Amino acid sequence: MMVERSVGTALTRLVGQGVLTEEQRTAVLEAVARERSARASGGRWVAEVAAYAGAGLLLGGIVLLLGSSWEGLDRAAQVTALALVTVVLVAGGLALAGGPRALFPWAGRQATASGQVVPGGPGGVGTGGPDPGGLGGAVATVSGGAGPAVSSGSSVPGAAAHTVPMRLAAALFALTSISVAVLVGTSVDDGGNDTAWTWAATAGAIVAVLAYAALPSLLGLLAIAGFGNAAVAAILDQVSGNGTAIGLGIVVVGAVWFAATRFGFAEPAWAGYAVAIVTALAGAQGVLAEDRMWPGYLLGVLVALVCFALYRRQNHPVLVIGGGIALAVAVSEAVWDWTNGSRSAFVVVLIAGAILLVVGAAVLVRGRD
Repeated sequence: MMVERSVGTALTRLVGQGVLTEEQRTAVLEAVARERSARASGGRWVAEVAAYAGAGLLLGGIVLLLGSSWEGLDRAAQVTALALVTVVLVAGGLALAGGPRALFPWAGRQATASGQVVPGGPGGVGTGGPDPGGLGGAVATVSGGAGPAVSSGSSVPGAAAHTVPMRLAAALFALTSISVAVLVGTSVDDGGNDTAWTWAATAGAIVAVLAYAALPSLLGLLAIAGFGNAAVAAILDQVSGNGTAIGLGIVVVGAVWFAATRFGFAEPAWAGYAVAIVTALAGAQGVLAEDRMWPGYLLGVLVALVCFALYRRQNHPVLVIGGGIALAVAVSEAVWDWTNGSRSAFVVVLIAGAILLVVGAAVLVRGRD
């Protein structure tokens, strides 16, 4: 497969550079082969699908049961029911993960200083961060091999848990953020006011961060993104009630996502950058919708420049795609507003885009040849 060839090529390059030994390269390839073989197992696939389907049906049943009698319960009973759901989710996650000692795997990165294997990696390979070959994490040190450790500087292991129980546990922890948000919102609700929503979103964001730190996962990353944006928007709305301030706040959240992903605190990196791009663009659109002035266009262009600069250092396709989209949106909206929809301006933008496309494609083809 293409992934296996890219992994082999990357490891061979590291051996040639003296970063890895030949023994370490062989151990990594064997670990990858074992992981691929395990993933291809039909029985394991059926078991994982059954487990996720069962968890979904169980959650759906709880929602239906509560919904059928929710209005007949007083607030104390509602809070108690939600607290029980939260406890069940946390207990289930702990049981599947193997107990509290299995949580917060990023703390194990301290072991790399003494040449030990970072816990959590498949087949004895540490999962420290982004890697060129799709191993699910960077190679730290292979057990039994000599030579320097290899680390990408990531502070959080690869977001994908490497066993079915761990993935299920991470999903349950992520769902806990939803149950806690509803629990807090119900507890402080007073006639459906905005304060209850603010507290609910803030509580959900805090629990989502803790859940992701305990067991990193893609679902946990999305939970942080959803509740984080909602909490910031709700808080700024309560404080200022100004659309521009809310938009700028969301842009700042997007900048935090860019930084967190760049320094390895959000994995997988493609998902972290995707969240950063969408969040920052949403904030820029919020600023633009409020006053239709140049700061909104400038923020869109700034998002594009950040994406292109990061793509220069980290070759993630989502960055160049996101940067292109951000630039197209910002320039198109600016030209439309500043020219009052003039067709001649559209032609100029079209010609400029065509020239850039031809020049870029020519350089790429020439470089390939």
